[in-house]
Amino acid sequence: MTMTKQRAFSRSGRVAVLGCFPPRRCGIATFTKNTVDALRAADPDRAISVIAMDDGTHSYDGDHAVAGSIKQHDIESYRDAAGLINQLNPDCLIIQHEFGIFGGPAGEYLLTLLARVKVPVITICHTVLERPDYNQFKVVRRLIHKSARLIVMAERGADMLCDVFGASRDRIAVIPHGAPERPFSDPRVVRQALGIECERMMSTFGLLSPNKGIETVIRAMPAVLAEFPLTQYIILGVTHPHILAREGETYRRSLEDLAESLGVASNVRFINRYVDDGELLDYLQASDIYITPYLNEAQITSGTLSYALAVGCYVISTPYWHAREVFEHCPGSLVAYNDADAIGTEVIELFREADVLNALRRDVYQWAEHTHWPTFGSRLVELIADAVKSGTRVTHISERHGPAFPAISLKAIERMTDNCGIFQHSRFAIPDRHFGYCVDDNARALIMTNDLIRRGMIGADVERLHVVYAGFLLHAFDEQAGTFRNFMGYDRSWSIRTPSPDSQGRAFWALGHAAATTQYSGNAGWAATLVQQSLGQMEKMTSPRTKAFIILGCAELMQSESASDCCANLMQTYSDDLVQQLLNCRGGNWNWLEDTLGYDNARINQALLVAGRLTGCDRQVDAALLSLDWLCDIQLVDHGVFAPVGSESYTRVRQPPLPHDQQPIEAAAMLDACYEAFLVTSDQKWWRRAKTIFSWFYGLNSHELSLVDPVSGQCYDGLNRSGLNLNSGAESMLAFQMSVCTYQAFLVQIDETPRREEVDQNRQAVQR
Repeated sequence: MTMTKQRAFSRSGRVAVLGCFPPRRCGIATFTKNTVDALRAADPDRAISVIAMDDGTHSYDGDHAVAGSIKQHDIESYRDAAGLINQLNPDCLIIQHEFGIFGGPAGEYLLTLLARVKVPVITICHTVLERPDYNQFKVVRRLIHKSARLIVMAERGADMLCDVFGASRDRIAVIPHGAPERPFSDPRVVRQALGIECERMMSTFGLLSPNKGIETVIRAMPAVLAEFPLTQYIILGVTHPHILAREGETYRRSLEDLAESLGVASNVRFINRYVDDGELLDYLQASDIYITPYLNEAQITSGTLSYALAVGCYVISTPYWHAREVFEHCPGSLVAYNDADAIGTEVIELFREADVLNALRRDVYQWAEHTHWPTFGSRLVELIADAVKSGTRVTHISERHGPAFPAISLKAIERMTDNCGIFQHSRFAIPDRHFGYCVDDNARALIMTNDLIRRGMIGADVERLHVVYAGFLLHAFDEQAGTFRNFMGYDRSWSIRTPSPDSQGRAFWALGHAAATTQYSGNAGWAATLVQQSLGQMEKMTSPRTKAFIILGCAELMQSESASDCCANLMQTYSDDLVQQLLNCRGGNWNWLEDTLGYDNARINQALLVAGRLTGCDRQVDAALLSLDWLCDIQLVDHGVFAPVGSESYTRVRQPPLPHDQQPIEAAAMLDACYEAFLVTSDQKWWRRAKTIFSWFYGLNSHELSLVDPVSGQCYDGLNRSGLNLNSGAESMLAFQMSVCTYQAFLVQIDETPRREEVDQNRQAVQR
């Protein structure tokens, strides 16, 4: 792309760069300075404004190279910086992202700035985590959402942004870490110029900290010196400031003590100062071998490795991610972590073959030419033009939210279940026995296991869970009252509280489901008996959701040997009641049967669609479809992201729902209703909506956070104002597993033959 074309997309001819900046001494500051210089060299006409992160150790007042600064731990400073950036109106904002340089948990104060800037963003990701914690995951997802382009310096980083955080691959550029240009040189000549008196030299550079593994190289020195006694190992760099503040020079002294104890102190030289790029390159060029003995593989980028390769150092390294990827194409040696013998052996073999080592160094130098800063600058100029074309409203979270074919997993549900029933609530993932059990959740759990049994997924775990949940409902039934007790304490005592009508309806639905699940011996008898004993009370219900649950239970019974005229009449009566209530209440932009929205809303639509399908009543189907259309529309926001109605919206009279307190139970109900709508109409729009709703579990939501662990089946309790509700109660986990069942059934309807094969595979896994 020519310069003319690049500037054709420009608005101001200016770029803002946000990151650490000199005189601050850290790798990000050096990288930011080099980025700015590379941009100026690649596009001299472009103005560059630096926004510097201020950790309190330096002042940028009066620094003409810095347009503004951000106090790391002052959230108001991020708001002010966003205003400054908008005032500068650059073509784009380039962010150097590293978790530790921004304030708040995992650097989340940066999100305050991102929410306010009105220009395209390019984010350079210096660290990409394979196993982020909740805060790290949230921050990176928001960065992905806001960034027009993302830059990583290794293919592994691109893969993890896609696989772990759901980024779209076509928005990610892989640009190797920039490095300065120096002529290829003979290390002996450079050593002589520096006054370093030794025949052979090894070096390591960087901020000292225990994870650098320098002690491993020191332990290798006795073997090296035994054959090459005039070898020197130079350790260049100051102690990491965080380590220095916490522990002082304890780590450096431990390295010095180790060298002394091994008798190699005179051959191990510590240069305890921060050096600029020029002096660093001098020491690298003086080295025959450069060593990066890091102790952890999770290093996606190493600037010191890039610098060493750029001047032609031959590198011995442990197999962290960046080194492994580089050495697939460039000469270099990988040794095991914390293996002094392997390092010593590798060094000795290289020193023995001096001519081979020099030839390898020249090959390294030639390979690294593409990493020089001018190349980095040119690539960045291209990305700026591309980002400007994309604009500021860029949402490129991958469309691949969740697996193509999700699998049932009962591990988390088993964890929440004892021999009495399934616990109501949890603290994080641990069952909270203080709240005991309720008939609502055990009814849901019975419906889920019934569904698995119907589909042939009858393993020992499913059978055990089914019997537990059935036994709970059987015990919950009060024969004298003809109703179901709801709350049971962990001490197995029933609460004296009057059970809610909805708990009665849901228990009846589960009984109908069980009575119709004839594949499992013993189901029809006990459940059908309780149905008959409870019908008298079910006929007295007035709540619309309770009626919907009862309709669903009756619909199950209508398809079983337990069908009766009483069930058929009750289903018809309650269906007519709900339709009439819809017709009476709807008007204007409101198409619901009450003036407010509540929980489990779409069960009403599902019930009417099931009843209409069984009886052939178009009136019920039409009313349900119109209302479901409306319910979908008001819960699909921000270009098709599902935002289920939450409890904060329950009192809002004829108003659209607020985007808070979103819960899995709503997603499950909506998914079931869309499935029934598809069975009735064969209209593909219901499948499209179902995919969007199901993806809500996997991160296609207002916080861009996954609620589920597909391996265990765990599901968080929902999304609140700040992010995830990290508890995982029975209702939420059952809602997710029931949604997986429905989604599998939907996939079979859409694509009959191949999906049945995947269902069979999942069935076998559950049975095992």
